[in-house]
Amino acid sequence: CFGLIGSPSGDFYKLYINQICNDIIRNNQIIIKSNPMIKRDFFPVGNLQDAIEIVLGGSSKDPVYNLISGKSKTLLEVAKNIAFEYQLISGFEAKILYDQKKEKTFSSYDFDATLCQNLIGLDTENYTFTIKNTLLALKSKIDLKLK
Repeated sequence: CFGLIGSPSGDFYKLYINQICNDIIRNNQIIIKSNPMIKRDFFPVGNLQDAIEIVLGGSSKDPVYNLISGKSKTLLEVAKNIAFEYQLISGFEAKILYDQKKEKTFSSYDFDATLCQNLIGLDTENYTFTIKNTLLALKSKIDLKLK
């Protein structure tokens, strides 16, 4: 998961997207320390909250859900998404740095997000919305809630 609920504290900055949002706000650059071609399924924390509320409310039909967006992105793709949103917010172009020697293509796996969509009605725009909210909250150092 990634995103901001409440104030950034604890392990907030250990999450890849949260960390690079903080880096771009502070240093006008993103440094990808591992292979930029690694694919991950980035799941907004607001979607996790929705799923927890539904399950705890007893309205879920299945006993187990794999919470996924179903849209894996490379670390580099995510960095480019964040740099684009940062430029819209700040007017500044950010650098994305990584060691090209670490760049290796991996096979990826596609997962069916149907059960997750049925549970919370995945909002594909929530990814961009959560990135914008995280950047804005870090930029202004205020507590922005997703709900």
